[in-house]
Amino acid sequence: MCVLLHNYDFCASVLCVFLAKENEMNNQLKFVERQIVEWEAKSKDASENGDFKAFEFAESEIKNYKEMLKIYEQPAT
Repeated sequence: MCVLLHNYDFCASVLCVFLAKENEMNNQLKFVERQIVEWEAKSKDASENGDFKAFEFAESEIKNYKEMLKIYEQPAT
């Protein structure tokens, strides 16, 4: 999405870049959230099937994605 501000090309360009970056972050955040849900389901399946190796791997993926989520949720500086 791009918004023009009274034909000020520079301001419009800066705003477009900001909105593009914000949208990119939202997409990355949604991806990480989906991965957590997916790996939680895999962890549950592995646990129910007694597959300890798959369970451990799924749990490590959940931990990694939750760490990523913390980074994405931090306010931009």
